[in-house]
Amino acid sequence: MMFNCIDRTLSNWFKHLGHFIGDNPGYFVIVPLLIALIFATGIQRLHYEDDPEYLFSPTNGRSKYERQAFDQMFHMNYSQNFDSSRITHKGRFGRVIVATKNEANVLSKAIFDEIVFLDKAIRSLKIEYDDVEYRYADLCAKTERGTCWENDILDFAPRIEEIESRKYFLHYPIWINQDVYKAYFFPAFLGGVRNDSNGLIESARAVNLMYFLDVTVKRGDEKAAIWEQKFLQLLANMQFKHISIARFVSTTLRTELESNTQSLVPFFCVTVIVMLVFSVGTCMMSDWVRSKPWLGLLACISAELGVVASFGLCMYCGIDMISINLAAPFLMLGVGMDDAFVLLAAWRRTNPSHSVSVRLGHTYSEAAISITITSVTNFISFMIGILTPFPSVRIFCIYTSIAVLFTYIYHITFFGGCMAFFGYIEKRKLHALVFVPVMPKSLAVNKGSCFQLFCTGGRNEADPDNPIDNKDHAVMIFFRDNLANSLNKRSIKVVVLAIFLVYLIIGIYGCTIVKEGLDRRKLSRDDSYSVKYYDYDDRFFREYPYRIQVMVNKTLNYADPDVQDQIEAMLLKFESSEYVESSILTESWLRAYKSFLQQEQSFIFVQALNITDKQDFIRGFRDIFLHFPLTETFRNDVVFNENGTEIIATRYVIQTKNIKDANMEKDMLIALRRIADSFHEYNVQIFHQLFIFFDQFILVRDISLQTISIAAFVMMFISLLFIPSPICAFWVAFSIISIEIGVIGYMTLWAVNLDSISMINLIMCIGFSVDFSAHICYAYISCEASTPSERVRHALYSLGLPILQGSVSTILGIIALAFTPSYLFLTFFKTVFLVMLFGATHGVLLLPVLLSITDNCRSDREKSDKSLYRNNVSLTPHPFDRSEKTFDGKRITQNGNPIYIPRPTYIEALVSSTEAKYNETTSPVDEDSGQGSKSSASSEDSVINEKDLGLGTSGEECSEGSWKASKEKAAIIQSENQLQHFPMPRNLSVPNLNRKNQSKWLPSTSHEDSHVNYGYISDSGDNYTVEHSSHPLASRKAEANSSQAICAAGSSAKTNRLSAYHYESPLPFGSGRHHQLEFQKITAPNAAKESLYYRQSDQRQHNKHQKTPEQFFQEIEKRRMEIKRRLQQQQNEQKPKYQHNYQEREKRRPNESENNFLTNNRQIKKNFHQFGDKTSE
Repeated sequence: MMFNCIDRTLSNWFKHLGHFIGDNPGYFVIVPLLIALIFATGIQRLHYEDDPEYLFSPTNGRSKYERQAFDQMFHMNYSQNFDSSRITHKGRFGRVIVATKNEANVLSKAIFDEIVFLDKAIRSLKIEYDDVEYRYADLCAKTERGTCWENDILDFAPRIEEIESRKYFLHYPIWINQDVYKAYFFPAFLGGVRNDSNGLIESARAVNLMYFLDVTVKRGDEKAAIWEQKFLQLLANMQFKHISIARFVSTTLRTELESNTQSLVPFFCVTVIVMLVFSVGTCMMSDWVRSKPWLGLLACISAELGVVASFGLCMYCGIDMISINLAAPFLMLGVGMDDAFVLLAAWRRTNPSHSVSVRLGHTYSEAAISITITSVTNFISFMIGILTPFPSVRIFCIYTSIAVLFTYIYHITFFGGCMAFFGYIEKRKLHALVFVPVMPKSLAVNKGSCFQLFCTGGRNEADPDNPIDNKDHAVMIFFRDNLANSLNKRSIKVVVLAIFLVYLIIGIYGCTIVKEGLDRRKLSRDDSYSVKYYDYDDRFFREYPYRIQVMVNKTLNYADPDVQDQIEAMLLKFESSEYVESSILTESWLRAYKSFLQQEQSFIFVQALNITDKQDFIRGFRDIFLHFPLTETFRNDVVFNENGTEIIATRYVIQTKNIKDANMEKDMLIALRRIADSFHEYNVQIFHQLFIFFDQFILVRDISLQTISIAAFVMMFISLLFIPSPICAFWVAFSIISIEIGVIGYMTLWAVNLDSISMINLIMCIGFSVDFSAHICYAYISCEASTPSERVRHALYSLGLPILQGSVSTILGIIALAFTPSYLFLTFFKTVFLVMLFGATHGVLLLPVLLSITDNCRSDREKSDKSLYRNNVSLTPHPFDRSEKTFDGKRITQNGNPIYIPRPTYIEALVSSTEAKYNETTSPVDEDSGQGSKSSASSEDSVINEKDLGLGTSGEECSEGSWKASKEKAAIIQSENQLQHFPMPRNLSVPNLNRKNQSKWLPSTSHEDSHVNYGYISDSGDNYTVEHSSHPLASRKAEANSSQAICAAGSSAKTNRLSAYHYESPLPFGSGRHHQLEFQKITAPNAAKESLYYRQSDQRQHNKHQKTPEQFFQEIEKRRMEIKRRLQQQQNEQKPKYQHNYQEREKRRPNESENNFLTNNRQIKKNFHQFGDKTSE
């Protein structure tokens, strides 16, 4: 299929690359280092961007276009006509909120005196610019009267005692001083106000003081920036008896973003140390030759080199640097360590007897595809994030996607070269830590425990497959024998599904209460001075928070009563909204002008004007109405054309109420825009300077869903390239959706809003979640076991440990973010932790259960292969199944786990070789050295080149970890015919292998020295029982196996294959299910713990010699029958000597001691080998 072609093409390419790196490791270490150093110089072009308005607002937000329209029509000059309720840019300012310490009334004499003193101290603050001193009066923003913008609440200082004693009354929320014709808008200055039944102020809890600065020119902006810093320093050092103050300036958010960055630097060092300890620890083994502690250190270095090179390249390209980019090195540490674990695991599954280049080639052919999938999914996820309209998300995704790419490249090149170097160290059997020769553990049994623990490693060349030097990984055994067996139980499946349903219900509930938007305080550190300000502001000043500007951007005849009615209807509709206060707080020049015209006192001014005439209407407004003190504020609300004959735009101001949080801010903006859009014929627009941020609240949900959906579909497509199974594609998609629901729901319950920061993580989670799901599915369908339970065991055995290591390494990589006093980085930790937790549990718990239930996930390749076998191969019963299920007169029973019958594969050598070739490559076991003669074939060709599942990425069926079972291709026909067709003496007696009497027959050393199995044993462990049996064929098979290259005392344990052709037969006992057998490996009781891996021949190496299936099978059968006939004839000639050897052995055995047992056993095996030599001739 196309999918398999992609897999195999990449596999071959990576295999050649691994060979090349293994032969030339120095280039792949030095060149990447030089490239990283070159790119690191890009820091000289660093441009740090910390403007929160630019970073956290959408580039295409509606508010930015609306602000542009307001600036065009109602431009504000901070030095001439400043009005705080009509600003469109934040400018420069200082703001201080004063609250009482004991919740007293701020409108009391003692407290108000401290407030007045604070105001005087601020106004008297001096700065120096170009050797000139400036005070607030020199820098302030000025109104049309040419005076500084003032805090009107301080006008009541002379009468504060009367207000406190309730002799002087102030109406809330607005009060007009009839003596000076001045209006006071109290919600702008007083917070926590309590009124009486008449709306008169009784008390207040807080006072807001604001100081706006002139930023009209650049020099003014520079002086204002200096004044802001002096303002913060002054208030930080001031202490009062009755009041507590919170300060804030225009640059607070900007400086807080930079402070977030600085707070992360110390934690980076801690993270590196933690990752080094974890990586070095997980790369160590009790075998100090195979252990790779230094590679754990180099894996961290490789990841960080990739980050340095990628960041330098981005800086050279002129991409802005932002604070949240510093989360990328932490993420790359986790991702990089995951890739390193995969490569090291694949290296350990290769044949140690091969050359380093061959081993590295096999490692790359297996694992490089796996880390390629991981890197491709992560890279594409971040590339999709670049499409979002939020600059913070876009910049972070650019940096991180390039970092993922460079980390991948550096693991393939730099880390691969390091693996080659340490492969040569392992080849020389040097200690992995101190690089000195060490002794194999099997030869150090008489040494001390400390010596065995710290100074042993490698394999005994005399017995390379002994169980002491070839111990399996305990965690992998746990996943296969404990977790998998538990998940295969029906009751456990029910429990897992029930827990998943509870998880999903809670996640869906969390999704229904998700909060959107990035609150201002979350941009600051938890220990920042601004947090106190945000708390006071939210606590005391949320009743009337925002003054909203409404613009009619169209030329109209406002003298027309119909137009006046339409404008009034528009204002009434705004005021009827639940988020807007009544008309009492609305500023409308049209209402005020109409009211003025209707007053009797105004008749004397307008009696000569025809108000229904457009020109008279404009003349009366401009020349008469705007010259009263109370109406001066409307001068900037009406825009005339150049001739002053037309009103081309007008502005109104409405007041919002009771806006408590970001969700209400979002709902308010949507509701007000909906009203504005309903008057589209007048081109109505609304604006407030914070609407720039509120746009994020509106867009973040839709953009998140859109981006996540696109990423999920892309991830599923990538998975289909390597898992061509519709049902598995469904489960991958299901897992992605489930994990995303869980992350969104649980992060909401964990106090994380859906904002631009969490959006980054949700996009990133798509790439992380697909890894575990896709690889587990692939491992399951790629296994040829006939039962779902065995596939579950195989999948968890192959992937349980890598998933555990990958998730733990990623969490450790960002664990330091959990301790930073910053919402930005804490959000990274929470979301990545959730996706790693849910992704890992989906992979090792949920998916195995779901796959075993459906059990329809079969790859098309596997189905076509099985169909080919059934159509072209006659079913020949397995030789073992011809016998009764008894042994030496007693019935054979099985305890515990099922017996594994491995499966044979086609050996292409049969097609192009002769019988002499088979005989030449079959070598007897030498009784003295314990080693078989080496095959003339090269070490690379002697191993069937197959792909290991690794993380489930290979397109082929079997595991490279079964290299022990593929030493020789040619010994199959001879041994199989010997076992199948030689008669067995009737009087043969075989010792009982029951645990109760095992010590009676075998000395303690025989478990390591003699890998002889006299009956059936389980691959999954040593839990077996062989009862008394005398069946000749079973006994004959056991002795024949012990006499051949399969099992010999101290032998090199070259694996003997039982068949060169495929056949099916029921199991010897138990389930009766049919298996396609590849090979039968019989080992000693201790060696029974070794897993039997199933292999398939690599037919790609023999494409030039391939024949049609019919010709292939006919030739196999023809050659098999010929060899069978010749061996039968030779067997008949040697029968007396054959029987005599068995009779002599059985006669001497009861009288011999345990120490002489092995000697007699070797003599018997020698006779068998002599016999085998004759038969092979």
